[in-house]
Amino acid sequence: MTKMQNALVEDGYRVINIGYPSNKKSLDELSNIVAADISEHVAPGDKVNFVTHSLGGIVVRSMLKKSPPWDTQKVVMLAPPNQGIEIIERLFKLKLAWLLGPVSNDLVREAMQKSPPTLPKNVELGVIMGTDSGWWTFNQILADQNDGLVTVKEGKMQGMKDFKTIHNNHTFIMLDNDVIIAIRHFLKTGSFR
Repeated sequence: MTKMQNALVEDGYRVINIGYPSNKKSLDELSNIVAADISEHVAPGDKVNFVTHSLGGIVVRSMLKKSPPWDTQKVVMLAPPNQGIEIIERLFKLKLAWLLGPVSNDLVREAMQKSPPTLPKNVELGVIMGTDSGWWTFNQILADQNDGLVTVKEGKMQGMKDFKTIHNNHTFIMLDNDVIIAIRHFLKTGSFR
């Protein structure tokens, strides 16, 4: 996300690019790790925006349910599996979900339905999904329009202020210049256009 980080710094944002052990912890543990990291850089009441990729969107959603002390304004999610991931369910059937670690249990559609994706009402949400599944082998098993891993439908959630699809794949969507322009616009105006 360095290219995105540089663009946002150019716009005057202080950017904290947070990594986490995605295949070693549960969703709840990951959200606690990220919240602790943010709390080291952000004071209670400070205004905060999030730009996430994939699982990062689900981690932020989980974290915001716990009412952190900062004031979240906007969230932009790139290729988030908000409704769960069909591919994960197939990996469970093949006994390969262990490759993704404990968080895989939190990403199946059934788990997502138990805890529907929401954000606090005051948070403006924009979602960008990729539609280029060309080189991913998973495209052969995903029936719906997808980015090679997550379907466009799996990325949607209630309460979105804006939604956009872009012809790019799951792995590289954050490097797309049109995506970066859309994110910059959303953070300023609450709209991708």
